[in-house]
Amino acid sequence: MPKRTDVDGRAFGLLGVSELILEERGPRGLSLRAIAGRMRMSLGSLCDHYGSRRRLMHLMCQMASQAWVKDLRCQVVDRGAQGFLPADDDGVLAARLWASWVELSRSDPELRGTVGDMRLEERAILAEATGERDDDVLDTWLAIADGLRYRIIAPVDPLDRDRAHWLWAHAVGDHAEAA
Repeated sequence: MPKRTDVDGRAFGLLGVSELILEERGPRGLSLRAIAGRMRMSLGSLCDHYGSRRRLMHLMCQMASQAWVKDLRCQVVDRGAQGFLPADDDGVLAARLWASWVELSRSDPELRGTVGDMRLEERAILAEATGERDDDVLDTWLAIADGLRYRIIAPVDPLDRDRAHWLWAHAVGDHAEAA
Protein backbone atom coordinates (compact mmCIF):
# COMPACT_ATOMS: atom_id res chain seq x y z
CA MET A 1 0.00 0.00 0.00
CA PRO A 2 1.39 3.47 -0.86
CA LYS A 3 2.59 5.64 1.98
CA ARG A 4 0.32 8.63 2.74
CA THR A 5 2.08 11.92 3.03
CA ASP A 6 1.14 14.71 5.39
CA VAL A 7 0.80 17.47 2.82
CA ASP A 8 -0.39 20.12 5.31
CA GLY A 9 2.36 19.32 7.80
CA ARG A 10 4.94 19.31 5.06
CA ALA A 11 3.64 22.60 3.68
CA PHE A 12 3.91 24.26 7.10
CA GLY A 13 7.41 22.80 7.45
CA LEU A 14 8.15 24.35 4.09
CA LEU A 15 6.90 27.74 5.31
CA GLY A 16 9.08 27.48 8.41
CA VAL A 17 12.12 26.65 6.29
CA SER A 18 11.39 29.51 3.90
CA GLU A 19 11.11 31.89 6.86
CA LEU A 20 14.47 30.77 8.22
CA ILE A 21 16.08 31.30 4.83
CA LEU A 22 14.44 34.72 4.41
CA GLU A 23 15.57 35.71 7.90
CA GLU A 24 19.17 34.62 7.30
CA ARG A 25 19.68 35.43 3.62
CA GLY A 26 16.88 37.78 2.62
CA PRO A 27 14.66 37.45 -0.46
CA ARG A 28 17.56 36.74 -2.84
CA GLY A 29 18.59 33.72 -0.79
CA LEU A 30 15.27 31.90 -1.17
CA SER A 31 16.01 29.26 -3.79
CA LEU A 32 14.85 25.72 -4.42
CA ARG A 33 18.32 24.48 -3.55
CA ALA A 34 18.33 26.34 -0.25
CA ILE A 35 14.86 25.02 0.60
CA ALA A 36 15.73 21.45 -0.35
CA GLY A 37 18.95 21.62 1.67
CA ARG A 38 17.17 22.92 4.77
CA MET A 39 14.46 20.29 4.43
CA ARG A 40 17.11 17.60 3.92
CA MET A 41 15.53 16.60 0.64
CA SER A 42 16.95 16.27 -2.80
CA LEU A 43 15.99 18.95 -5.27
CA GLY A 44 14.21 16.26 -7.30
CA SER A 45 12.13 15.14 -4.30
CA LEU A 46 11.18 18.71 -3.52
CA CYS A 47 10.01 19.25 -7.09
CA ASP A 48 8.15 15.91 -7.07
CA HIS A 49 6.23 16.92 -3.95
CA TYR A 50 5.46 20.51 -4.86
CA GLY A 51 5.86 20.79 -8.60
CA SER A 52 7.51 23.79 -10.16
CA ARG A 53 9.34 26.63 -8.44
CA ARG A 54 6.44 28.88 -9.38
CA ARG A 55 3.90 26.61 -7.66
CA LEU A 56 6.12 26.23 -4.60
CA MET A 57 6.70 29.97 -4.23
CA HIS A 58 2.99 30.65 -4.71
CA LEU A 59 2.10 28.13 -1.98
CA MET A 60 4.62 29.60 0.46
CA CYS A 61 3.51 33.15 -0.30
CA GLN A 62 -0.13 32.23 0.27
CA MET A 63 0.67 30.65 3.63
CA ALA A 64 2.87 33.59 4.67
CA SER A 65 0.19 36.08 3.61
CA GLN A 66 -2.51 34.28 5.55
CA ALA A 67 -0.28 34.16 8.63
CA TRP A 68 0.50 37.88 8.27
CA VAL A 69 -3.16 38.88 8.08
CA LYS A 70 -4.16 36.55 10.92
CA ASP A 71 -1.46 38.03 13.15
CA LEU A 72 -2.37 41.58 12.11
CA ARG A 73 -6.02 40.98 13.01
CA CYS A 74 -4.99 39.64 16.44
CA GLN A 75 -2.70 42.60 17.05
CA VAL A 76 -5.42 45.07 16.07
CA VAL A 77 -7.95 43.38 18.35
CA ASP A 78 -5.49 43.70 21.23
CA ARG A 79 -3.95 47.10 20.45
CA GLY A 80 -6.21 48.93 18.01
CA ALA A 81 -4.54 50.65 15.07
CA GLN A 82 -1.24 50.45 17.01
CA GLY A 83 -1.31 46.77 16.01
CA PHE A 84 -0.13 47.84 12.56
CA LEU A 85 3.36 48.35 13.98
CA PRO A 86 5.47 45.67 15.65
CA ALA A 87 5.44 45.88 19.43
CA ASP A 88 8.12 43.28 20.20
CA ASP A 89 10.93 41.26 18.64
CA ASP A 90 8.49 38.66 17.29
CA GLY A 91 6.55 41.44 15.60
CA VAL A 92 9.75 42.82 14.08
CA LEU A 93 10.60 39.38 12.68
CA ALA A 94 7.08 38.98 11.28
CA ALA A 95 7.34 42.41 9.63
CA ARG A 96 10.73 41.48 8.11
CA LEU A 97 9.32 38.26 6.70
CA TRP A 98 6.28 40.02 5.26
CA ALA A 99 8.53 42.70 3.74
CA SER A 100 10.54 39.90 2.10
CA TRP A 101 7.42 38.48 0.46
CA VAL A 102 6.37 41.95 -0.69
CA GLU A 103 9.84 42.41 -2.19
CA LEU A 104 9.72 39.01 -3.90
CA SER A 105 6.35 39.93 -5.42
CA ARG A 106 7.95 42.92 -7.17
CA SER A 107 9.81 40.62 -9.53
CA ASP A 108 7.45 37.64 -9.56
CA PRO A 109 4.07 38.25 -11.22
CA GLU A 110 2.74 35.00 -9.73
CA LEU A 111 3.12 36.42 -6.22
CA ARG A 112 1.72 39.87 -6.97
CA GLY A 113 -1.89 38.74 -6.82
CA THR A 114 -1.48 37.06 -3.45
CA VAL A 115 0.42 40.00 -1.96
CA GLY A 116 -2.06 42.42 -3.53
CA ASP A 117 -4.98 40.56 -1.97
CA MET A 118 -3.31 40.73 1.42
CA ARG A 119 -2.66 44.44 0.99
CA LEU A 120 -6.42 44.87 0.45
CA GLU A 121 -6.99 42.85 3.63
CA GLU A 122 -4.63 45.20 5.50
CA ARG A 123 -6.67 48.15 4.25
CA ALA A 124 -9.92 46.51 5.39
CA ILE A 125 -8.42 45.78 8.81
CA LEU A 126 -7.29 49.40 9.16
CA ALA A 127 -10.75 50.64 8.15
CA GLU A 128 -12.35 48.34 10.74
CA ALA A 129 -9.88 49.34 13.44
CA THR A 130 -10.30 53.06 12.93
CA GLY A 131 -13.81 53.40 11.56
CA GLU A 132 -12.30 55.42 8.71
CA ARG A 133 -13.92 55.05 5.27
CA ASP A 134 -12.21 57.79 3.26
CA ASP A 135 -9.93 56.11 0.69
CA ASP A 136 -7.45 58.99 0.66
CA VAL A 137 -7.08 58.89 4.43
CA LEU A 138 -6.68 55.09 4.45
CA ASP A 139 -4.07 55.29 1.66
CA THR A 140 -2.17 57.91 3.64
CA TRP A 141 -2.28 55.91 6.85
CA LEU A 142 -1.22 52.69 5.12
CA ALA A 143 1.72 54.49 3.54
CA ILE A 144 2.72 55.88 6.93
CA ALA A 145 2.36 52.46 8.58
CA ASP A 146 4.48 50.86 5.83
CA GLY A 147 7.14 53.53 6.16
CA LEU A 148 7.30 53.24 9.93
CA ARG A 149 7.34 49.44 9.73
CA TYR A 150 10.21 49.52 7.26
CA ARG A 151 12.13 51.97 9.44
CA ILE A 152 11.63 49.72 12.47
CA ILE A 153 12.98 46.67 10.59
CA ALA A 154 15.79 48.55 8.85
CA PRO A 155 19.10 46.68 9.10
CA VAL A 156 21.00 49.95 9.59
CA ASP A 157 19.88 52.64 12.03
CA PRO A 158 16.40 51.24 12.74
CA LEU A 159 13.79 53.55 14.22
CA ASP A 160 13.08 52.94 17.89
CA ARG A 161 9.76 51.10 18.25
CA ASP A 162 8.46 53.45 20.94
CA ARG A 163 9.23 56.46 18.75
CA ALA A 164 7.55 54.79 15.77
CA HIS A 165 4.44 54.10 17.85
CA TRP A 166 4.35 57.70 19.00
CA LEU A 167 4.62 58.91 15.40
CA TRP A 168 1.89 56.50 14.32
CA ALA A 169 -0.41 57.67 17.12
CA HIS A 170 0.27 61.25 16.06
CA ALA A 171 -0.60 60.39 12.44
CA VAL A 172 -3.87 58.58 13.13
CA GLY A 173 -4.90 60.65 16.15
CA ASP A 174 -7.78 59.33 18.21
CA HIS A 175 -8.12 56.37 15.84
CA ALA A 176 -4.92 54.78 17.21
CA GLU A 177 -6.55 53.38 20.37
CA ALA A 178 -8.20 49.99 20.57
CA ALA A 179 -11.90 50.15 19.85
